[in-house]
Amino acid sequence: MQTENGEDNGERHKVKSSQQRFLVICELVETEQKYIEQLQFISQNFQGPLQRSGLMPVEEIDTIFKHLNFIYTVNSALYTELNSQVKAEEDHSENCIGALLKNHLKLMLPAYRDYCSSNMVSLLTKIDGNQEFGAELEEIAAQQKSYQTFKMGALRPMQRITKYPLLIDKILEFTPAEHSDQGDCKEALECSKALCEEINKIFDQACVEYEPFKKLFWLQKHVTLPHKQIDQTIDFNSETRFLGPRTLLHSGILFSNSKMLFAFLFNDFFLLATAKKESCFPGMKRDQIPETINLFDHAQTRNSRCTLYKKPFVFDDLNIIELDEMEAANSPNSFKIEVTSLKRQILLRANSYSKWVGWLEQLSKAKEDYNKAKCTFERVAEFHPKVPEQPPVAQLSLINLEAFQLYTRNYAMNAYCKVAIGKDWSSAHQQLTTKTFRRVMDFRKINTPASRNKSILSSISKLASGWTQAGDFTDLNNPHRIFWETDALIDIVDNEDMLFIRCYDDSPFAPHQFLGEASISIGSFIEERKMSSGVITKGVELHLPLDLPSAYFLKKLNIKPCLLVKFEVKTVNPIVSDEETDEDKETEKGIEIEVTKETEKIEEADES
Repeated sequence: MQTENGEDNGERHKVKSSQQRFLVICELVETEQKYIEQLQFISQNFQGPLQRSGLMPVEEIDTIFKHLNFIYTVNSALYTELNSQVKAEEDHSENCIGALLKNHLKLMLPAYRDYCSSNMVSLLTKIDGNQEFGAELEEIAAQQKSYQTFKMGALRPMQRITKYPLLIDKILEFTPAEHSDQGDCKEALECSKALCEEINKIFDQACVEYEPFKKLFWLQKHVTLPHKQIDQTIDFNSETRFLGPRTLLHSGILFSNSKMLFAFLFNDFFLLATAKKESCFPGMKRDQIPETINLFDHAQTRNSRCTLYKKPFVFDDLNIIELDEMEAANSPNSFKIEVTSLKRQILLRANSYSKWVGWLEQLSKAKEDYNKAKCTFERVAEFHPKVPEQPPVAQLSLINLEAFQLYTRNYAMNAYCKVAIGKDWSSAHQQLTTKTFRRVMDFRKINTPASRNKSILSSISKLASGWTQAGDFTDLNNPHRIFWETDALIDIVDNEDMLFIRCYDDSPFAPHQFLGEASISIGSFIEERKMSSGVITKGVELHLPLDLPSAYFLKKLNIKPCLLVKFEVKTVNPIVSDEETDEDKETEKGIEIEVTKETEKIEEADES
């Protein structure tokens, strides 16, 4: 007989699985929305310039875009129905999307087949060979304030179809056997795999020079990333933080002591994975392993599965060190990588001198290119304040910020805030960025008692609606809490200005995730200052754009991201009120004269 505690645990596990399933469905809907927006951007901004380029006959370019627009139509229909289906269900645990996915995946095949069979790859090759026109296309994207180049957009359809099996498989993982959607989801998974296989065959025939794209898909399938070793999600075939699409630069076999490692060098990080030597090269010694080997095509490695050896090394945290003469004599064809944050060095050995030279050159160049791109990114993102036309009338002392119920897909959050003051973000006259606060935040893994969650949510509802002194709610052990010390002085120029706060999750492997924003009228700070002196705490709700499925997901689960803003208003230039009398002004003037006379007497005495 089950104990009451056992029943509670079972029910809690069921609820958690239901939430996880709904989360993955929302991820599917949200990424589908971004995908069709990207397709629309490519069609609207690049068709005309390509027609005028003369790289291909206009008819062929029109055919490529016709097939691209057909994909846009098909996927828009999928997104519309998915979004409606998710929002229609009152109980998110009953969401049934398997049949819908199955039907739409079948409709996708002719659209994607025609697109991949067109001269799209040939067009990309010609653009690569014409640097001047390639730069022109990049300039078009820059003018639209987008990182989405034509090359990135043209390869999106092939990237997208590889995501469907992964997402549907995750949905199935959290779908109980007795769920009414179980059978349809299994069929949808088979349809997505069949679609991938068919399109990959066509793409393989059409595409030789885009071999790295296929390698990224192989990595997603064959490299396991345990959450105990890395708390950030990595999608190999996706966007980097500021380098555009992820690119595989170099790969091969390295050794650390006697351990054989599969090494993968990307444009934004370096990854080492372990594979069983016995399963790849049974009976071979280390020096018998072929020097030149393609891990993705070699008969003994292409079907192997490997596991992360160490957390991926981001170039911000990585140095490449050549050995001195004595070390080189003892360990030929070897080099060290230094992980700055861990103050640790790892000795790696290549199979031959030529491989050793190749790895050193590739690693050094990748780090150099990464640093250049980072400098450019930071320069573009640099804040340029708008100089106010009048001096500040007061100062806002922003003491600290506290956030509750922030949501991210990662297992740990590296959260930071941007704060600005002005009429809007573009015309802000002052901006600051908080330090990054790290917290294991994925609420799916939080073992907080249900009663405490209920209490927290109740407190948040009150907090988000106005003023509070927080009390026990700011418990340091609260897993929903993130705290930033700011201690910043912000000039108040106009009482009609707004204080803007945006929260982000800083991931080293992807563009920063937007977590929510709030805007507060400076007038409300001034009014509160009149009623209460000293330090004041104000609660505000954080908002996500309503068209984001994650915003709907948070609402459905009664999760309310919000902020506590702790501040003090300090007067700079006291403003004379209308009620101040002429007598008060004369008195103040008399005091100033007396002070001046006393000062003159003191100066005369000092001189004598």
